[in-house]
Amino acid sequence: MKRGFLCALAGLAAVLVPIGIVWAEEIQFASQSAQQACDPTRQVAISGSGYCADGASGTSCYDSWRDGLEGGIELTMLDLYANHGVGEANGGNAWFDGGSDIAPSMRYWLGYRGQEGLGIRARYWSYYSAMDRPDEFFDVRMFDLEATAVVSVCKWTIDGFAGARWGEFDWTDEEGGGVGSGYNFDGIGPTLGVNLRRPIVNRLSLVGGVRGSVLYGDETELANNNTARGTSYYVTEFRLGLDYRIPRRNGRCLTLGAAWENQLYSSLSGNVDNDIDPEDIDITLAGPVVSISFEH
Repeated sequence: MKRGFLCALAGLAAVLVPIGIVWAEEIQFASQSAQQACDPTRQVAISGSGYCADGASGTSCYDSWRDGLEGGIELTMLDLYANHGVGEANGGNAWFDGGSDIAPSMRYWLGYRGQEGLGIRARYWSYYSAMDRPDEFFDVRMFDLEATAVVSVCKWTIDGFAGARWGEFDWTDEEGGGVGSGYNFDGIGPTLGVNLRRPIVNRLSLVGGVRGSVLYGDETELANNNTARGTSYYVTEFRLGLDYRIPRRNGRCLTLGAAWENQLYSSLSGNVDNDIDPEDIDITLAGPVVSISFEH
């Protein structure tokens, strides 16, 4: 618990320190924000701003984008939920004892966007929840490499992406078994999704997104190294929240965000020895996410 608390403090510092650095600039350049958010003389939109060429009426949209790097960091504070309930510690039939707490972790992404709205992006995220018992855990590592395409439909900004995802996750079942037990899956597969942004007032926007991926690989029982070849798992992610864009002197934007995120890992199985396994589980990770990113 102490370790989780320290991780949360470190993650918050990583997000909040840059906010403090730019806050003075936010005050200094407040009078210039409208011109930087939508500059009709350049006919270039700030990526993801969602503003149209005439600003107020939203009848004419930009289709050209500033090229350059973009990236960000996110602090995820997700809790774990399993579909078999709680109670294994007392002789029930749960996969986990229900003692999971919020586990803070960091996600990093970096990309490049061209003037036509096409780009490439890489993301890395890891998550570990040890819950209250050393023989119960859920451990995830994900790396995404994807092509992106962004378009404006008046005040809506649509950021679509498709690519490849590598994922590895470890988990335990309801039998526990002590340290060194559980299962490992390592796989790769396609990922596809879309992010949306719609301004609400001034620089505050409603944001949301969905991502789906299928991972194909091998699953191993850690206690005896039994391996099931050619297994597949589905991962579905959903996010809904708000962000606030801060125009910078160089015409790019710093974006602060807060959202609710839900991840579903479907049908994790202990069937690595060809026995019938009716207790496949769906694991959900859910909780708040705060972020800071730089974009053109």
